[in-house]
Formats: sequence, structure tokens, C-alpha cells
Amino acid sequence: MALFVAFFKAWRDKAEQFDAERVKAERVVGSAEWLDLADRFKEISRFLGVQVHTASREGHEVDTWHFSGEVGESEKCKALWARAGIMLIKSPNVAKELSDDVLRATEGADRWCRFLRDSGAVRYDLGPGKEEYEGVVTLHYMGRITEVALVSSRLCIECSAKEL
Repeated sequence: MALFVAFFKAWRDKAEQFDAERVKAERVVGSAEWLDLADRFKEISRFLGVQVHTASREGHEVDTWHFSGEVGESEKCKALWARAGIMLIKSPNVAKELSDDVLRATEGADRWCRFLRDSGAVRYDLGPGKEEYEGVVTLHYMGRITEVALVSSRLCIECSAKEL
């Protein structure tokens, strides 16, 4: 009997843990969470920038992002980007306005990068450069975001306003 009770308690504890994780995963993100994230972005150095290389081939675009600034600051920013990208799809009013390209991203940081690009945050200075290989044309664009943490903070505030 004691063995049965022990197994039952272990099963119940595991089931409760699973339910708590499921509820957390389905939780909706609101205005307050976006404002909190905006404040976290403001803690990052304003001198952190990012360069973007976009390669466009046959209607498919691939972005490569390179940070300029302190390594520690860029790592903090990348971590916040991952969080912001997850929040995008958990915010009902924000999510319904996202492009298919942003929604296709499987990782949070990549989703936030695409959101930054779609929001017009990237200033493309150079491009298009043209490359042709075996009849396939690839266009290359070079862009940048200066003060990327402040730009991300501003976009978080805009997302907060949509969730009010």
C-alpha cells in the first residue's frame, strides 16, 4: 500500500509540474511585460550597434547580423532579443500584425531580427550588390542599426501600446 501511495504522489507531482509548465507556455504577454523588457534594453550600452548583411536569392532573404561594441553588451542584447522574439508571438495584438517572414522564424532572436528589419529599423547604406553563379542571381544589401538597444527599447514600448 505504501508503495502505491508513493507512486501516486510521484505521478501527481509530475502531472502538476507538467500542467504548470503548459500554462506558463500558453501565457499571454501583455503591456507590462513589454515595458519591463524596454527597461532592460535601456540598461545596455547605447554605443552597441549591429551591421546587417541581407542576401536575397529567388525571393528568399537571409540576414546575417554582426554586433559592434563590447562583447558582454552584445551577449546581453542577444539574450534580450531571444526573449523579445518569443514575446512577439505570445502577444495577441502584436502577433496578428506580424509578417509571415517573422512568424516563420523558429528561434526568438531570429524572429526579433526579422521584426527589426520589417519595422524599418535597419538603414541600408550599400546595395544591392549583384552576384551571379550558374544562372542564379543573388542580391546583397548591407545595412546597420546604430544604438540597437535603444531601438529595441522603443519597439518594445510600441508593442506595449498595442497590448493596452
